[in-house]
Amino acid sequence: MAKERGGTAPLQRRCRELTGVSAVVDGADAASFTVAGPPVDTIPAGATADWTVTFAPATPGNKTAALHFAGNGVNNIFEVTLAGKALSSLEVWKEFYFESSVNEGISANNADPDQDGLENLLEFAFGLDPAVPDASLQPKWSFKGDDVVLSFTTPENVSGITYAVEYNTSLSAAGWAGIPNSATLPERVYHAPAAGARRLFLRLRVTVP
Repeated sequence: MAKERGGTAPLQRRCRELTGVSAVVDGADAASFTVAGPPVDTIPAGATADWTVTFAPATPGNKTAALHFAGNGVNNIFEVTLAGKALSSLEVWKEFYFESSVNEGISANNADPDQDGLENLLEFAFGLDPAVPDASLQPKWSFKGDDVVLSFTTPENVSGITYAVEYNTSLSAAGWAGIPNSATLPERVYHAPAAGARRLFLRLRVTVP
């Protein structure tokens, strides 16, 4: 005797044409992301379309936004979370030399892996190699007339740091005075007034935010 076997028919998904299709990016870091899609705003049933999202932040750090798709009169068919991290020029430099951008261990800002007396941050600021003892290549003060002068060119691809040049005649904590850059960037020229000074102490500080 034959027996009937029960079961269910497979579900069939019904597709329909999408019209008025658009994509919009919003959120805290929306300006860091741009989206480009197909030149048409209608997608036939069963067809596909591609959108390209470009991440181009103006500042370093973690960035997040949301990509919203609309169509068929619905403002938010679905949403895609966008996230990216932009490295600073210092972090890119660390990745190149240490394969790590973290501020710790051999790649820490204050580490001196080549033991030449220059910390990583100073090596970066002067465009030097942190794996080669090259402290002699750092900018040096020189006498010009009645001034002591420090001059150098900001290395290419170095940004996000601050150079502060100061002088002091007494070494008191409150006696440090800043010296402005008298040249046009990327050139830097600092004149410390030495005329009439019995003693003159100079320092260059490099800092990151």
